[in-house]
Amino acid sequence: MSVKFRHYGRVLFLVVLLLSIIIMTGLTVIRSTAQTEESAIELLEQARGYQKQGLYNEAEENYKDIIEEYPSSELMEEARKNLIIIYVGGDRLAEAKAVFQNLPTEFSGKGELLEAIQTKAYNRIKKKNSLQKAKEIYQFIVNELGGDEYAMWLQTCEVINYIWANEQTAAQNGIDSLRDNYWAHKDIAKAVNKIGDHYYMVKEYQKAGDIFRLVVDCWGQSEYGIRAQLSLIDMAMQLKDETAIEAAINKLQSEFAEHPEINWARIKAGDNYYKRKNYQQALQLYQMAAVAQGQIDLWLQKRLIITYYQLGENSTAEATINKLLTDFANDPEMGEMANRLARQCRKLEKYEKAQALYQYVLDNHPNSDCIVEARVGLLLAGWMSEGSEDVRGTIEKIIADYEGYKNLPEVLLDLCSHFCERANRAEGKGSEEQVRQDYQKAVEVGEKILEKLPDSSVTISSYQLAGDCYRRLGQYDKAIECYQKLLLKEPEAEYNWHVQFLIGQLYQQMRNNRLISKSEANERTQSAYEKVLDDYPSCPAAAAARDWLDHNKAI
Repeated sequence: MSVKFRHYGRVLFLVVLLLSIIIMTGLTVIRSTAQTEESAIELLEQARGYQKQGLYNEAEENYKDIIEEYPSSELMEEARKNLIIIYVGGDRLAEAKAVFQNLPTEFSGKGELLEAIQTKAYNRIKKKNSLQKAKEIYQFIVNELGGDEYAMWLQTCEVINYIWANEQTAAQNGIDSLRDNYWAHKDIAKAVNKIGDHYYMVKEYQKAGDIFRLVVDCWGQSEYGIRAQLSLIDMAMQLKDETAIEAAINKLQSEFAEHPEINWARIKAGDNYYKRKNYQQALQLYQMAAVAQGQIDLWLQKRLIITYYQLGENSTAEATINKLLTDFANDPEMGEMANRLARQCRKLEKYEKAQALYQYVLDNHPNSDCIVEARVGLLLAGWMSEGSEDVRGTIEKIIADYEGYKNLPEVLLDLCSHFCERANRAEGKGSEEQVRQDYQKAVEVGEKILEKLPDSSVTISSYQLAGDCYRRLGQYDKAIECYQKLLLKEPEAEYNWHVQFLIGQLYQQMRNNRLISKSEANERTQSAYEKVLDDYPSCPAAAAARDWLDHNKAI
């Protein structure tokens, strides 16, 4: 009996031991799986953060790590989806296709992926130089992702390409095809309106007007119906057609009175008037929007204040400012608003008011993100009110003191623009020395931006402004140098054709001023204009470049 008992005891011990091993192994696997999942989640969160900040290389590495190191993780699908979005955004379609092939035929994030890629493609449609990339992305969507509903956008790209190639019959045939095949598509108003935008860009105003009116007639109460009406207003202003302006504004007010975006449209139309210095008309539209809103909108009030100043209604402007500062003293947006108002006052040479607004930010929003701009702005407004000539020294001090401030390049570019605009306004008004001094000051600010902050967000604009000011100062060689650096730095910019054509014109100006010989000027102009035709064959300057080459090439 005891032997038998001992036998059963040993068996029971072995069973218990085996069960313990199984349980411990299971717990270890569970713990390991949980740790694996936690690591993958941590990597994914980090990658999302990188992607949101535009740090695509870092995000790409993290997503690749998730795919390679955690192949069984449920997060791998999202890693692949986001990797595709990064590749499409970077025009790396071959790599995007390779990643997509490893996704299931139907996956949970397909709709989100299609929408994200469509957004990147649509953003490229807006610019002539990236149309081909847009077309390739839409082909990827249709062919690889099975997004047949996006074939309409592929057709839209074809139409816009024809517009820029001046193939009007082919463009019209494409529009007719859109009408025949996609008139019920949910995005057809958006697509047709974008076609109108491109006709407007190439200055085919009759065609653009026909398209915008078509959008208004067919989809008037949609988002793009009211946008098309705004485009008709803008085009009439561009053409200085007062009758058409009045008719378009009246139509906006009457036929879109109940549109949910009518106040936004009034403000935008007011902005168009303001840009063209029609301040009274701008004020009327701003006031109409303010009354319709029934409550004070900070950004609309800013427009009203600056327009009052432009009309010389200084007491009304300052009363509105004082009420705004009192009523919204605790509003978190008030710091940014006060800075923007101060910037505008500085441009209008109302330095005392600018200083008061910057001081308001320092006193009332000391812990906000606006504090550094207020300090810099206060320094600049004081310096400009004193009329100091030491531009380089002042800018160097600001850069040294506030080098880490993320918006410093924008603040300095704004100052550069101010001097340039002031010089533009003074030209032809008998103040040649003041004009020269302001262009020189603009150049000095621009040079400091490029010297001390060479890879900032405003580098391209700084080259453009510096080049323009050098050109006005008659320093054509330096202007050309700035323009050439601009072209190298941003080879896909929308108006590079104009810069390239301008370089050729400047060589001829140097010849006229006897700065270089006729043969050298013609040789360099020929090279500049040939590049216009090679790189931008359908641009507005192509005909003029071709005419010059035909007349001068053999001379």
